[in-house]
Amino acid sequence: MGQKKTFYLAFSYSHSHGDGKSGLAFHRTFLQGLRKYSTSTVNDPEYIIQTPDLSLLPAIEDATNLWISWSFLLTPILRVYLPNTVSSALGIRTTISPESPNMWRATPYSHDPANFHTGIKLVYLNYKPLREVLRVCKSKGTKFTGLLHQAILYTMRKELAQDNPQTTFVSVTPVDLRKLIPGYCDNDMLIGTTVDYELFPPLMTPADQDSNISEAIWEAARNTTARLAECGSRLSDQPIGLLQYLGHFRHWLINQIGKQRDASYELTNVLTFDPELGNQDFSDGSVKEWQMQRIMIAQPASAVGGPISFNVASIKGGDLVITLTWQLGVLGLE
Repeated sequence: MGQKKTFYLAFSYSHSHGDGKSGLAFHRTFLQGLRKYSTSTVNDPEYIIQTPDLSLLPAIEDATNLWISWSFLLTPILRVYLPNTVSSALGIRTTISPESPNMWRATPYSHDPANFHTGIKLVYLNYKPLREVLRVCKSKGTKFTGLLHQAILYTMRKELAQDNPQTTFVSVTPVDLRKLIPGYCDNDMLIGTTVDYELFPPLMTPADQDSNISEAIWEAARNTTARLAECGSRLSDQPIGLLQYLGHFRHWLINQIGKQRDASYELTNVLTFDPELGNQDFSDGSVKEWQMQRIMIAQPASAVGGPISFNVASIKGGDLVITLTWQLGVLGLE
């Protein structure tokens, strides 16, 4: 038998055309294509596979009814026309994301093309401890994403807000809506997500008992799990639904530069990826010479998004990889 060769295969695409699951769909179908041919055939430089000519699926706002209530619609409108002093005095909320006076925002939105760079760091968690963490999460009544938020908050409080224990953080988490949209499935390349914003208040003071802090963390993780499940169960009053009312997206986007950020960080978890899903049948002569051992996702720094992103992916039965990406210079740590 020949020596096994291992390599990374990178698939880069615009976020305007696909979400996190779109990348997984590519790798799953690419693996399926490789297995239809022997290794010697794939290595033939003269061999070219013709891809089918397929039309893009309709955008999410065209594929389904993203119903927006008047109260939800008025929120961004009031932000444009109502001064902050007036809205605060009247107790009127003018942002879709929650806010607090002590919210950590890093620096305002900024984009200097000559000095716009992305920082990146990879964190690995082996399968054996990961499996134990998942077991404990299940026993505590929470999903792994809920606990991840608490781990991120612990680190950010320690590294970015240790001088101000009253600092609050706002997270933004993409939530998949594919199961609610007729004609959409996990193997489609499209934007099938909305986002959920959550405000995390200060946890506890160091004087509190460790057992109380631990229980508070698990309770917060359960609350996040519940709100993400609720967000993913409806199509009404979703932030992505407001795009249908935006006449000039590029103009709006450019006008965000210089304003305060609406989130402290982003957490994207594409969950466990099973490359064998739909690939189990080899009766057609497919060759199982190709295997996937690890997967990771990443995104570049966002000039008009959270200052730092935590991108989480794991392969079924394998390691978990967290990719941290941020805009250099905005965290105050460089």
